[in-house]
Order: sequence, then C-alpha cells, then structure tokens
Amino acid sequence: MQQQAAAGWHVADWGFWGWLETGLKIIGIVAGFIAFFNSSAVSALTIGGSPRLAATILVAVLALAMIGVVFMRITQKEIISVIYSIVNALGHVALLFALLRVPTQITLPIIFAVMFILGELAKQRFLAISGYVEGGQNTAAMVRFSRIIAVIYLVLAIFLVI
Repeated sequence: MQQQAAAGWHVADWGFWGWLETGLKIIGIVAGFIAFFNSSAVSALTIGGSPRLAATILVAVLALAMIGVVFMRITQKEIISVIYSIVNALGHVALLFALLRVPTQITLPIIFAVMFILGELAKQRFLAISGYVEGGQNTAAMVRFSRIIAVIYLVLAIFLVI
C-alpha cells in the first residue's frame, strides 16, 4: 500500500492494526490532556527546578516533532492522518505544559508514554502485514524508525519514573 502524496484529499484503509495504533495513542493523548487539566494553572512554568527535567526536555523535543508531522500529513492529504496529527501534537503540547507546571503525580504522563510504546508496537505489526510505505522508504526502514520512536517513549517513561 503506497501512500500517494499527489492524490486529492482521501481516507485510507488503515485496517485493524492501523486503527489499534491510533486507538492506543489516543488513550495516551487523553492522558496528556487530563494531566494538563489536573496540573495547576496558577503555578509558574518551571524548567530549572523541575524534578522531571529530562522528561520535560524530551517531551518538548517530541512536541516540536509532532508539530512538524502535522505539515507533512497535510501534504499527504489523508483526512484521518491530518486530524490525528493535529490532536497528537496538541496532546504532546498539553503534556509538556503539565510537566512544566511540575506535577506531583506522574501516573498520567507514564500512561501517555506507555500507550505510545504500545501504539508503536501495533504500528510495526501494521507495517509488516500491510506493506504500507511513504516518503520513498521501504517497510523495513519504516519498522526500524518505529522501533527508534518506541525506544524514545520508553526512555521518556524511565525519565518519568526516576
């Protein structure tokens, strides 16, 4: 299943594993939004004194990357991917602000990280059975990239725990 960047706006057939990936990551995104709304809006944003400084920096980098993905998805003109990428970027930004507000409770950020790890595992299965490729890459390269992303979220979970 080759992604067609030149096609008009469309909805792709993502199949079970593609939707499972999306569903798992949406659970993580919801956890990020809840963490944001549970964090104190009256507290000053803190980076230097944060007990989760490494996690906060990593989420900041991930949030920037996810904002970039929105523009990539718009060029592909796949409606579900565009909507999801916007919600995904907002979820990362919400988690970033929750961490900048120095939350005392880290369960929700850990749920965020774990759901993204599980989502990447589902994505790897989707890639393996669907043959989906984009950006001139082959399936093996896309699976390797997904594994790297899963490890990054694993590192995030570890940073949140320590």
